[in-house]
Amino acid sequence: MISCFKIEKTDELKPTNYQLQTCKAMEKADFENLYIWQKAMDYADFCLSISEQIVKKQNGHYRVLEQLESSALSIPQNIAEGKGRNSTKEFLQFLYYSRGSLNESLTVLLVIHKRKWINDELIKKSKTMAYELGSMINSFINGLRRKIK
Repeated sequence: MISCFKIEKTDELKPTNYQLQTCKAMEKADFENLYIWQKAMDYADFCLSISEQIVKKQNGHYRVLEQLESSALSIPQNIAEGKGRNSTKEFLQFLYYSRGSLNESLTVLLVIHKRKWINDELIKKSKTMAYELGSMINSFINGLRRKIK
């Protein structure tokens, strides 16, 4: 690990320019700067809040809620993992996984709505967020595809 400080003759800790830049970069992981990751985090958080609301009202059906939580959390996780990969092709593959997880989570939300566990307002907001995020993922995929051609 890179130390943010070096000891000079005066025995005072003083950061070097390179170390300051490195430490500043380490404050946030690369993927955290991606707007698409931030929006995926918002969507995952929204899905978790829906799940928590249902748990308070419903008795049982925990597997359905676990599936919602898992698929929603998988979206930003796959974006982050893909960003950390060595090639654009690998990153694309993880974006495909994210898109699939988005569709999976929306499907669970639609089933939950059909069962009347959430109201029309929540499903409308869920769809809006999912469609917006899906559009962003598709645009990002298309941009990366053009980059590798």
